[in-house]
Amino acid sequence: MSSIIISQQQPDCHHCTTVVISDRKDAAGLSIAKEYGIPSQAIQIPPHPDEIAEQIANEITIISDFSPPLTPTSLAQRVAHEMAVDSCLDSHDVELVVLAGYMRIFTP
Repeated sequence: MSSIIISQQQPDCHHCTTVVISDRKDAAGLSIAKEYGIPSQAIQIPPHPDEIAEQIANEITIISDFSPPLTPTSLAQRVAHEMAVDSCLDSHDVELVVLAGYMRIFTP
């Protein structure tokens, strides 16, 4: 991530980082983003997903080949987390997501 931000300082660069997100509050990327004045946010996996996340998780299990080794509750937690990430991305008008060091696999 540092390399991406540093390259964006070049005059011929046509993209910028608008937000940095991590699922861990102690992620180094959040500190690096703050050093460069880039908004950053830790979005942790919620311990108790809401009903909407549970419904989506059930649909994913039923209609797709996505079958992670997760319990229904774990999948619902993952969906709830992704909904929060999506909301954050929307609020920052993100056009492209680069998963630089983000070590989670997203659901369909």
